[in-house]
Amino acid sequence: MRHKEATVETVYHRNEHVRYECYDGVVYVITENNHWSQRMLRRIGIRIPEKTTIKLDKYGSIIFPAINGENTVKQIGDLLISKIEEAKIDQYERLLSYLNYLATEKKWITVI
Repeated sequence: MRHKEATVETVYHRNEHVRYECYDGVVYVITENNHWSQRMLRRIGIRIPEKTTIKLDKYGSIIFPAINGENTVKQIGDLLISKIEEAKIDQYERLLSYLNYLATEKKWITVI
């Protein structure tokens, strides 16, 4: 299925299987390693962690919590540049590309 082209008016929400925690302004995304193949490999003794924790950079740590099913891409972009001045450079192109990556590759977010 082809991913819908996002615009600055697009609203995303986080998928329920993705949790995150924030420590000192840094976001850590926690995903479950619960694919059937991972469960099977654990049963035969291969050590595969049940969860994976991914530390986001300063941009991701601002963007990811703002993906809440209410904020538009424009609102997230405005929040980002209010916190990081250099984010103004190609602001929406880079933000849309990042959100598309989170939606299509990571499957962490979806379009409402």
